[in-house]
Amino acid sequence: MLGERRGWFEPSKRYLGERLGRLGLPPSFYTLSGLGLAIVAYGVYPGSPFKAALIGTVASLTDFVDGAVARYQQRQSAWGNYLEAIVDRLVELTLLLAMAQDLGPVVAWAIAASMFISYTKPRVALVIPADNHDWPGIADHADRMVILLVSMALAQISRPLAQAGMAVLALSAFIGGLQRVRYAYGLIAQSNTTDQK
Repeated sequence: MLGERRGWFEPSKRYLGERLGRLGLPPSFYTLSGLGLAIVAYGVYPGSPFKAALIGTVASLTDFVDGAVARYQQRQSAWGNYLEAIVDRLVELTLLLAMAQDLGPVVAWAIAASMFISYTKPRVALVIPADNHDWPGIADHADRMVILLVSMALAQISRPLAQAGMAVLALSAFIGGLQRVRYAYGLIAQSNTTDQK
């Protein structure tokens, strides 16, 4: 859902990419700093979930700027694209694991559903030739991060509200995963039809 509105954020990404790109730090610095910040958020969470949510927000925003920095510095690469996707998942998992410390089994369901939806798209590329276009459905990475970070902040004031947020995350990611499986089925069927011609 938010992924479909990427165009809205392009001017901000370009602006930040230019400013940060002038510092001369490589794009991978921003990519990896997101993981470092997520680990800090993990450590902060038990004492201050709201502060952890703020740190987690900054960690997730590194995903917003690393590609823009790479474009500004003309340092785009296949490796950078790959590393960014891996680190995105590690940031998400680290923040979810922080919440698992006190929110219980509902976080395990959120982790499982997030893994499920994340796996549906790249697996297709192992079966048929596939590009990296946006797929239809709910609970893409940006959607999941917003739900996760809001739930994390809510843990500061209400454990049941945070647990409800995790349930929303788990359910939406599971439904989104099923939507992606259905879409993958169509891509595979179309590929098989094309191969038979």
